[in-house]
Amino acid sequence: MSATYTAHFDQMYRSSREPNLVLCTDVYVPERPAPLLLLFHGWHGTRVSSRKTAELFADRFVVVNVDMRGRGKSTGTPDVNGWELLDAVDALQFAKGEFGRYISHPERMYCLGGSGGGGNVYALLGKFPDLFTAGVALCGISDYAAWYRGDEVGEFRDDMDEWLGVHPDDAPDLYRSRSGIHLVENLATPLLTYHGDADPRVPVEMGRRYAARARELGKPVTYVELPGVGHGIDQKALAGDIADFLLRHEKPPELDRQGRLHVGGYVQARRGRIELPSLAEFTVVEYSLDERGNVDVRSQLESAQEKRGLRVIRSV
Repeated sequence: MSATYTAHFDQMYRSSREPNLVLCTDVYVPERPAPLLLLFHGWHGTRVSSRKTAELFADRFVVVNVDMRGRGKSTGTPDVNGWELLDAVDALQFAKGEFGRYISHPERMYCLGGSGGGGNVYALLGKFPDLFTAGVALCGISDYAAWYRGDEVGEFRDDMDEWLGVHPDDAPDLYRSRSGIHLVENLATPLLTYHGDADPRVPVEMGRRYAARARELGKPVTYVELPGVGHGIDQKALAGDIADFLLRHEKPPELDRQGRLHVGGYVQARRGRIELPSLAEFTVVEYSLDERGNVDVRSQLESAQEKRGLRVIRSV
């Protein structure tokens, strides 16, 4: 059977925030125009290790399979759900510019990731609350401080020591700002999560706790626990259900005209970014939208910095 898509490997683009960073993505385009799907690789992976997953969805989506910064052919240093998430959103904008004729609905953008990529999805939907139409996280890390403390082997803790440079006890907000479980309050995007109850690398409590918090808040999260399954979730077996879930949702969410947002370093709405001086800071703000949808901060409710340096960047 012949492929129903064309893969464009090693597409290079630049960070919108740090133009010196040269980043890499593969872009898969189907025979007929389709919506965008952002694909994240795993913690120790690259876009090459995610290519089999990309192929599962490339007949129904324009798949943007990114190398996170500092991995594969992307320059820079990994920052664990810091600005590397904006890099991934930049990849979608790049794809719209270079492959726009293959994209059916530019406003419909979906996201998918497993393991470290699942952790990216959790944080992405908290930091970009009205951008994505739906998302799927498989065996994702929802709490990086808890994951650090539970990593007795040091397989992942050693990376965080290098990339973040500090123990979570010494910088709790740095870890909090990167963890999806502390950003659930922002979630407006329908999210499907899978987690195996025998996962030895990302404990099932990561999925259970995230889902429990989402239920408390009435957030649109569907949690599926897989009995007896470890870290190697069979994505091929789930691909049809995942694609059907994503495509069932056709419009990205709208932010309320006013409300609260949890800001882990930054939070970006369609019409503005609320940015703290550092990715190591966390705050809660009351926001409002003006008649054009621009976001503005009305008050800051929680911050060790007491408003120091918070700014709103419009029309990003």
